[in-house]
Amino acid sequence: MLSAPRRSPAVPNHDGTRALFTRSTYAEGEGGKATRELVVMEISSGSAFNLSQDNKIHDANWMGDGSNTILYLRDGRRGVTRLMTLNADHPFQEPNHVADIPGPVKHMKLAALHDGSIAIAVCGIVGSDQRLHNGKLEPQTPRPQIFDSISALQSSTTTSFGKETIWFSSLAKDGEGWKLSGLFRNALRDTDLEVVSSCVCKQDEMPETNNYDVCGQGIVFVARSTETGRLPRDNISNVYYVPLDSFNTATQYKPRKLVNMPLNFDGYCSNPRFSPDGSVVGYIKAPLNSPVDTRIYLSHIGSYTAHDVFSKVTGNSWDLSPIGFEFSAKAGWLFIVAEDCGRLALYTLELQQYATPERLFFNGSVSGYYTLLCEGGERLLVSSSSFIESSLYQVIDIADTKLPKTVSSTTRHGAKLRLSHSQVSEFYYEGAEGCCVQAWMIKPPNFNESKKYPLALVLHDGLNGVWRDEWSTKWNLALWAAQGYVVVAPNITGSLGFGIPFATDVYNDWGGRPYKDIANCMTFLEDFSFIDRSKSIAAGRGYGGYLVNWIAGQPLAEKFRAFVTDNGMFGISNTIVSQEVPSITGGPRSGLSKLVKWNPSAPEYLARWRKPTLVIHDAKNIRSPLSEGIATFGALQQLQIPSRFLQIPSQDSQEDEYAALLERYRVMFGWVNKHIAEGEIEERSSGW
Repeated sequence: MLSAPRRSPAVPNHDGTRALFTRSTYAEGEGGKATRELVVMEISSGSAFNLSQDNKIHDANWMGDGSNTILYLRDGRRGVTRLMTLNADHPFQEPNHVADIPGPVKHMKLAALHDGSIAIAVCGIVGSDQRLHNGKLEPQTPRPQIFDSISALQSSTTTSFGKETIWFSSLAKDGEGWKLSGLFRNALRDTDLEVVSSCVCKQDEMPETNNYDVCGQGIVFVARSTETGRLPRDNISNVYYVPLDSFNTATQYKPRKLVNMPLNFDGYCSNPRFSPDGSVVGYIKAPLNSPVDTRIYLSHIGSYTAHDVFSKVTGNSWDLSPIGFEFSAKAGWLFIVAEDCGRLALYTLELQQYATPERLFFNGSVSGYYTLLCEGGERLLVSSSSFIESSLYQVIDIADTKLPKTVSSTTRHGAKLRLSHSQVSEFYYEGAEGCCVQAWMIKPPNFNESKKYPLALVLHDGLNGVWRDEWSTKWNLALWAAQGYVVVAPNITGSLGFGIPFATDVYNDWGGRPYKDIANCMTFLEDFSFIDRSKSIAAGRGYGGYLVNWIAGQPLAEKFRAFVTDNGMFGISNTIVSQEVPSITGGPRSGLSKLVKWNPSAPEYLARWRKPTLVIHDAKNIRSPLSEGIATFGALQQLQIPSRFLQIPSQDSQEDEYAALLERYRVMFGWVNKHIAEGEIEERSSGW
């Protein structure tokens, strides 16, 4: 599995004939080597060629000037970021150097300007001297860091040396190449605002830069206030717009907050976007007390008031929660991505009264989508994945979504990894309080219904997490199935994509309804003759790890042979006071009294622990500190329960990340296989 290529979403060029993506691979063996390639694909045929192989490249994108020039960032020596171009029409030419940026930057955005130049913006830290901060020029010894809020500590962006901000400039033609027109300038200068890094840019992915957007008239961004003396509350964020007369000079305007109407409220914002003509700004916002109740707001530039699309524009409510959207090239339309029954589905919505979202894509989970303009209609280049497909590129005709055209499949629809869609199914059962609960089932390769297979019940991360039909490297359910298990992944109370009430019913009830959902799932599985219920294990990461710890002290534990708890919480009290959860728990004063009954480390529950347990914990996990894993392991050891502790060190490179994944799977499968039936689980080589 680790040697299978990882691909970023495919981004089309100006005329929709080619697409750009990154591809990362890992060669197993002594030392292990990771490589990252910049690849260009012909959309009509799916054929592709490598444009560059360089692990230091990131944020590559088409220039946007009507040519096939690609602009990208490359990490240079001593913290400098190099701005480079390549021409996809001349793949054997050397890259052109445009400029050096005197510090680490990321999340590059581009926009074509009326005079033929290109607006460019990046994110980076501003130092005390108001210049781009370059930590590589300072002594590389640990420094004391000051934090004034839990959110700042967990994001680790606000530090003793500065805040994250947006830097802007422009690029102009210079003969056959390009040049930087001037210095990068701080769009948030002389404010107490800090850009919220709502996206995490992984090594093998192009950044979605969901915290800001750029157009010819200015920049819209998500930020939080760092005002001294202000109470830090749950990472409250707002959307701001700063107009720019020019991308070559400092702005004369201060960023101004967009206010959602008719009732403004504190909450979490994301996904600010300009319409194609720059006249409208849209963004997503959710209230503090219900962060899953996300809504799309639209505002005309200059009005600074925004209105809920569903209550004020269409007039129709929607029971799903959007997690992203883009304006269509067709005026008055949106494309929306939302959690939907264990999938990331894609919808289109006309901004007219009584309109409702229409589903465009429901097979697997969408990771990227871009408009392809063509005569006679609009098409989309959609990137997605599933439990058995790591990366799939398809073209969807908006007028006929039933026949998507496959452009490229990394695994040939699973065949390269000896996987098949026939392995994956879903079922629904009655959960707590009569609610309908969905669960995924992934069967082993070469499944034979007349045989008996051990069961792996796998619980997802996050109070409001979800098991999606989506490829994952960290917890890959198909890899569990390849070990010979029937894998069941229930989307218990709290899971997204099944309505707002189902998602919020987990608040203050961490071990209540979700536990009943799990217990009912185990009862429901008794009707499956091919499952050997006497050979069952339960495993979970994050919140799923907490649930494993909770189950260990409950009657349901008797149905399992062994447990795996990965980065799970052991003590409720520490979590309440160290996390950004007061908005959904009531805080340490009222929330603790409500949640203490779900504490897995309570003596009455620890006394019932009996089952062999593997504890896995990341050394640098701030949200669930290493001490939680150590405490879990310590309790198991004192109770003389067979147990093992796997500490995952911090990963500073792709090679480290891959090596840690390999060790995590090796130890995890070794543990559960041993305790299910030593020698009885067939050794399988999946070809991964």
